[in-house]
Amino acid sequence: MIFLTALGSNAAELEQIIQTQDAQLSACVCRDRDTAGWETSNLSVTLNAFDPPLFTQVGPTSAPRIVVSSILPSSQSPGRSGIFEWENMPLICFNDPQSSSASPMPETAALSTEIWPVNIPPLELLHHLAETVFAAVPLANRILHRPTFMASLAYPPSSHEFPHVNLLHAICALASMYTPIVTDVNPLDPEADVHEGGAAVFSAGIVNRQFTDDNPRFFPRRQEDLGDVDDENDFAAVHLKWCWTGMKTSIRRGDALIQQTQGQFLVGNCKAAALYTCLGKPKTSEEAELRRNLFWAVYSTERILNAFNVYPSGFGDEDCSQILPCCFKDFEAKRYVPAQGRQRILGRNALVTHPKLTTDSFTLYVKATVILGKVKYFNRSFRYRYTDGDEPCRTSTDNTTTQLDPDPANPKPMNCATSVQPQHTEEFKALDNLIQAFITNIPKEFRDPVGFSCGAKLDPILYMTHMLPHMATIALHDPHAKVSLVQDPSAQKILAAARAILDLIYKVCATTYDLLYLDHSSSKAWFVAGVTLIRFLCVRTVQNDEAEVARLTEEVGAVKFILENLGDRTRIGLRQIKLLETVYMMEMAAARQTATITQLATLKELSP
Repeated sequence: MIFLTALGSNAAELEQIIQTQDAQLSACVCRDRDTAGWETSNLSVTLNAFDPPLFTQVGPTSAPRIVVSSILPSSQSPGRSGIFEWENMPLICFNDPQSSSASPMPETAALSTEIWPVNIPPLELLHHLAETVFAAVPLANRILHRPTFMASLAYPPSSHEFPHVNLLHAICALASMYTPIVTDVNPLDPEADVHEGGAAVFSAGIVNRQFTDDNPRFFPRRQEDLGDVDDENDFAAVHLKWCWTGMKTSIRRGDALIQQTQGQFLVGNCKAAALYTCLGKPKTSEEAELRRNLFWAVYSTERILNAFNVYPSGFGDEDCSQILPCCFKDFEAKRYVPAQGRQRILGRNALVTHPKLTTDSFTLYVKATVILGKVKYFNRSFRYRYTDGDEPCRTSTDNTTTQLDPDPANPKPMNCATSVQPQHTEEFKALDNLIQAFITNIPKEFRDPVGFSCGAKLDPILYMTHMLPHMATIALHDPHAKVSLVQDPSAQKILAAARAILDLIYKVCATTYDLLYLDHSSSKAWFVAGVTLIRFLCVRTVQNDEAEVARLTEEVGAVKFILENLGDRTRIGLRQIKLLETVYMMEMAAARQTATITQLATLKELSP
């Protein structure tokens, strides 16, 4: 009974305390404030004395971002109770678009989470430039996984999934060549202000830019065209400078080396091959396949560009253990292709056998460049591998001759009674047979690069693949060809190879395909074919073979036509046609002079 009396007393005391607290709470000024902002969809923010500055949303509610709303004035200091007096302060909500007008925001206090990289075009334009690169550059879909890259642009710039700015600069510089959206200011209007407008920094561009005052050729620029450009108003030149400058710092820091390699390849930097060796192990099978494609793209480009010069290759085939790439459809779909059983360039008959499941135009393209590289290595190394470095080896006492070592990588010393002719060596014959075997064994579905037979579109990678073995034939036989002799085997082969490239020129000219979208290395093959035809034209001019001169003149004209077409669009084509014109004028002038002298000598002998 005593326990129940004490419990009732405590309950009465507790009820009195609750009533007192309710009375104090009902008298609080906070009860008089509008509580509409406390709904679930518009959650209000209350702060104590130690909270940071208030935050609110600016812009539409579907894409909120946080900015500093206001800074507490110094007059609003905490009271004795340790809290601020909020009677004159507006209630701020994260998702209340009207609340921002109640509290004006100082410009210096703006803080946004939507941080866009400096000097990168707006997202809509960046999407267009990226799509342009994938559609216009033949190897772009190989060194970049298009679906992954386009999806990565949707991430916030602060995310590690967002592309590196150096790669974006490279894409902007290259894409400006192909799109009319990026326009140039009028070069004839000196009063034009390139700094007007919100997008003025991206208004200068590439299309219809005049090359020189005395040469009225108009063309878009390519990465090769931009090395000596110093125009701050030029879209591609500026992005190229930002790309190169940023890469120097990023490579030293080891920042996103895969993307640095991709960017260097796009802008035509030869250091991409050296940078590739710095990459670590891939984390996923998709990344491993991407790296393979990137390696072979760098390898192939290096082999083509150095095919006819005296410089050594960046790395030898004997040091290459990388497996060949998979098909593009598997790469784009991220389908796993096991590495076991896939070909390597050092494998037996790997260059002339083409498994169906792992063969497409890019695989054939890589194999063709491997053959071209083998020919380059033979031409460079023959002098010091089979001779004493200057003249062929000879014997001083006897007339015996030893056969060449069957292992060309480790030739034995030879005693030579006569000069060692390259075309008589086993390695030369093996390379010649390899080229012919590659051409013969191209799968049936890849034998028509233009697509006339199957109604498909022209494949620029396959088109270049068909020209590469003919370039290899010319590179192998041209130093030893005697074009003045009709029955010379090397002369016959280089003439047939040049005319095979000419047939491919006729095929692409018979279509409406824009040459700008071809692999621009094609101009190198056209130039080599043109020089070879000029060489025969000069000899037939001296021999006074009018029928052959007329045919060769027409063929040289076709090569000039396609190079002029590309030269009107790019500087790399312009350089090739200028050089071909120079070779033509010099060689033909010498040939005509020789023909005139020969005719005068003949007339003098016939005269009584």
